[in-house]
Amino acid sequence: MAVGDTISAFSSAPNTVLHFQPAAGVEVMITTAHNPGATNLSEMRLHNGTKTSSLCNLGGPAANMKMMINNTNYLEIGSMSGVHTAFTGIQTK
Repeated sequence: MAVGDTISAFSSAPNTVLHFQPAAGVEVMITTAHNPGATNLSEMRLHNGTKTSSLCNLGGPAANMKMMINNTNYLEIGSMSGVHTAFTGIQTK
């Protein structure tokens, strides 16, 4: 992967926690996170391997965001109530 490449993922099964941890030395800007269940909250977290910092509760799409992640502080999106989650972003380093 190179700078400027689009990054995206979709949970293939409902009730699955979606993790994305870039390789060492890689940074990614998450631009959109999505939980299609408008009434079901899914928590998006910035994870560092030992602690999880809650960023927001998704009750639908979170668009136009700029969340930087790397190999140390990476993305985790929990899924609840039988819904799938997804995210998109762009590699910046």
